[in-house]
Amino acid sequence: MPINMSLDAKLFRGPAGSTASTEVNTCKDVSLKMKKSEAKISSRASRWAMVKGAIKEAEFTVSFDSDANDVHLQALISAFVSDTPLAFKIADQQSGQGLDADFEILSMDDEQKLEEQVAISFIVKPTFVSRYPTWG
Repeated sequence: MPINMSLDAKLFRGPAGSTASTEVNTCKDVSLKMKKSEAKISSRASRWAMVKGAIKEAEFTVSFDSDANDVHLQALISAFVSDTPLAFKIADQQSGQGLDADFEILSMDDEQKLEEQVAISFIVKPTFVSRYPTWG
């Protein structure tokens, strides 16, 4: 069984409303988090609290070393400042599957630690421009 290394995973970006196709190869770390909200389905017939998964939620974080010449970093900064949604796909290298959606950048963090290179990270969540998130 081949080992699925994080450095082989892919992040793509593009204009909102279409599947992202430009590989973001200058980012450092990407973390995709997905979960479901919980609908309570308990009844008096049981003394157990029961839930059913409901609406799916997703967010990802991505970080870069600060570089004024990095076109991907500058595109994300510009999208954050101008409130412009972007298309992203976070994909597994082996299967090529991942979350594909239009996203809005909701947070930008500029970390200036004393003994490290300046790093910029973003928190990004799905939004609706003209399509719903898909997994594929």
